[in-house]
Amino acid sequence: MVWGYPESYENQPGIEFLEAVPTTWDETRVLAGEVGQYIAVARRKAGAWYLGALTNWDGRDMEIPLGFLGSGEFEVKLFADGPDANTEATRLRISTTRVNATSKFRIHLASGGGLAATLTPAGGQ
Repeated sequence: MVWGYPESYENQPGIEFLEAVPTTWDETRVLAGEVGQYIAVARRKAGAWYLGALTNWDGRDMEIPLGFLGSGEFEVKLFADGPDANTEATRLRISTTRVNATSKFRIHLASGGGLAATLTPAGGQ
């Protein structure tokens, strides 16, 4: 979710995710959740997946299995709460890694926080 004026997002970390995320989807999977508590959702467009997770005001650790990916390796660009996100909500940690369907994301969501990730086939698979 975004709010405010588009100009507010210029040159901000993580804007590349908002610029890349599609507006229509081929598939949606709810990976984990409890109403009013937290949710993790993956959405696919062509061969790429987009993952989002958020929590209520309770910070929490989550383990998200990636079995939905199918075969092959995927390059992940992860946009997650920074280590001080509990006190500075705009703090963002951006990292990259490779995963496959047997991998699991182990993440910490800050109070009221979340994450977004792009998962694209590695090496143009």
